[in-house]
Amino acid sequence: MAVAFHPSGFHVIVTIQEKIIILNVLAKSLVVSRSIQIKGCREVQFSNGGHLFAAAYGNNATYVFNFYTGENPPNFQFRGHTQKVRSVDWFENDMGFVSTSTGGEVYFWDLVTIQDGGYYRIVDKDFVKKSVTLTLKKKKLKQMGFVF
Repeated sequence: MAVAFHPSGFHVIVTIQEKIIILNVLAKSLVVSRSIQIKGCREVQFSNGGHLFAAAYGNNATYVFNFYTGENPPNFQFRGHTQKVRSVDWFENDMGFVSTSTGGEVYFWDLVTIQDGGYYRIVDKDFVKKSVTLTLKKKKLKQMGFVF
């Protein structure tokens, strides 16, 4: 189960075992806006602008959805980790994101550049440290020399 608050504070995404639920935050209640049928989502994160959100589910995938329409185009389905995706953090300009896995992999993904596979990984920034579980801390990554 995971929870993410929209940058405006007026929406919340909650994941449960069989679906992602998008809720509107009202004065005294939460109202279901829509739900997306997806099993086993472990991580969800809004982009800084709030127009996109990333959901990590399946064995090694992170899918990016349009928040307003709920669409997930094929070129926004990012696969490549060898273990389960543990955390996701967006670039400041929302042009991509970073994902980490339980296998010690840190991958940088570009949403603007599209190749034959439908997505583009910034391979020269990848970091792999096997048998180490990593969680993203943007400040720490910047100290290590990663700029995004």
